Amino acid sequence: MRRLIRAAVAVAAAAATLAPVVARAAPPAGNPDGNAPVPVEARAVDTSNPDVVIGAGTAQSCTSAAVVAAVAQGGIITFDCGTAPVVIEMTQTAKVFNDTGPNIVIDGGGTVTLSGGGERRILYMNTCDPDQVWTTSHCQNQDHPQLTVQNLTFVEGNATGEDPDGGGAIFVRGGRFKVVNSRFFNNTCDDVGPDVGGAAIRVLSQHNGEPVYVVNSTFGGADGYGNVCSNGGGLSSIGVSWTVLNSLFSHNRAIGNGANPQQSGTPGGGSGGAIYNDGNTFTLTVAGTRIENNHANEGGGAIFFVSNDRSGSLIIRDSVLRYNPSDGFETRGYPGIFVLANTIEVVNSILDASQEVDDVCPEGRSCDTVALHDTAGRFHLWDSVAAPRSEETFYFGNPGDVSFFGDWNCDGVDTPGLYRQSDGYVYLRNSNSQGVADVKFFFGNPGDYPLAGDWDGDGCDTVSIYRPSQARIFVINRLGSSDGGLGQADFGFVFGNPGDTPFTGDFDGDGIDTVGLHRGSTGLVYFRNSLTTGVADAEFIYGDPGDRLAAGDWDGDGEDTVGVYRPSTGTLYIKNRNAQGTADAALVAGDGYTAVAGVGR
Repeated sequence: MRRLIRAAVAVAAAAATLAPVVARAAPPAGNPDGNAPVPVEARAVDTSNPDVVIGAGTAQSCTSAAVVAAVAQGGIITFDCGTAPVVIEMTQTAKVFNDTGPNIVIDGGGTVTLSGGGERRILYMNTCDPDQVWTTSHCQNQDHPQLTVQNLTFVEGNATGEDPDGGGAIFVRGGRFKVVNSRFFNNTCDDVGPDVGGAAIRVLSQHNGEPVYVVNSTFGGADGYGNVCSNGGGLSSIGVSWTVLNSLFSHNRAIGNGANPQQSGTPGGGSGGAIYNDGNTFTLTVAGTRIENNHANEGGGAIFFVSNDRSGSLIIRDSVLRYNPSDGFETRGYPGIFVLANTIEVVNSILDASQEVDDVCPEGRSCDTVALHDTAGRFHLWDSVAAPRSEETFYFGNPGDVSFFGDWNCDGVDTPGLYRQSDGYVYLRNSNSQGVADVKFFFGNPGDYPLAGDWDGDGCDTVSIYRPSQARIFVINRLGSSDGGLGQADFGFVFGNPGDTPFTGDFDGDGIDTVGLHRGSTGLVYFRNSLTTGVADAEFIYGDPGDRLAAGDWDGDGEDTVGVYRPSTGTLYIKNRNAQGTADAALVAGDGYTAVAGVGR
């Protein structure tokens, strides 16, 4: 029988308030790009014939007391709080009684927010809590109650100091549980502890190991909305399987420190920025979901998944996991994830340590891009200085060759060149593809360094020589050919200190390349705007010791500026002015690269 729960309008402190900011401006529910199929049992429940209706058509009639009473009664629960979005400030945690239902559905209709006010947990179900009525002798494995929350927003729930711990917005133990079309913002639980977790949701002991479904829901979703706990900013569990479909996790944080088991002298925790799963045999399936900009002080900025007996499975399909830094540890090859499992399956998904970065090239301009050369002799040519981006890869030459780029055939496209110190030859190719050299010639003396540039402004690049032992540059305005040598230099000059690493670029936009030098031990960068001996026209510190430097016209203004690749972090730092200061863009490139170059396309 349908029952209408009405609360006195006079109880203003416990009544709903109009909430246009929470309901309209906050991130919507779910991943708009998620298209994973949703099983019937994971879909929203039909609530067109509710057992309980909270409210009588106005915001003031929707109170905390009414929510608590409705949840205690059980059944299908809906709201009638008027047409505008409302926030119900919970003055008491709503608790499920285990002898009700067995199906309990709370449907906010997309307009209701339940707030813990930063003081209390919002919703609680525990089949092993005698105060909520024991209904079986095996409370940890019973099929009821079956709780569904749908079309609701949960904000500012706080389970700090609660027992059982975790679950700032929702704590569930036993029965079955699913979440559909819901949002979780600014929920919290204890900030330290090795196993406490789930700022938004904490789940234990689901019936027969069946999964918790989380469908088309958002956890955080934008800066200022994230959920925070010692572990598991979004979700946390022990021995529970999850199926997470078409959902969004971002800006959630695991802020404990010392991990689990906790390191000596630490309180423990700090793992699973978005999701924390621990136990033995369980499965986490993530499909059609976006997990980005989450952070863990210890392991698994996105996901911490530890199957203690290695019988569990982590499955990621049709999802994007991007820029979820783990300050302590993660599993190699799975950025943002720490996983110990029997099965790890990643299908049609992006796992990327880089933060999304807009293209540094302004629209309508012609800009240089980036090429990287790895230890296996493979080139990686980016289509843009942005993240995400695509890249061409191809092999040319042998591992250990010194690589550089230039426009050898004057067609306006830079292509690779190699200097092979073992035979003293330079090898040039006129396309960015695998194949043999189009041009090869003998080059300089052992220990010389190749410099690629357009030294006379004719639109064609040639290979000149830097001799480190003399700090001397030999400029040559032609290419060698037919296995011959370069012949006599057109001219030469001394610049810099022996041991500094040369780079080239058009630093003043006059159409002629000149030479710069980089002192790797200090990060000193200096260059001249003419091919002559003299003091530097500009010098500044950029980057850290050990960085590898290149120059390119990253913003299309006609002047080449510096960029550095940092092997220790696999990150490229681009700057649009030749001056000391922070990078204009930082992009994760990955590790294992021996050289970087700015490339005109």
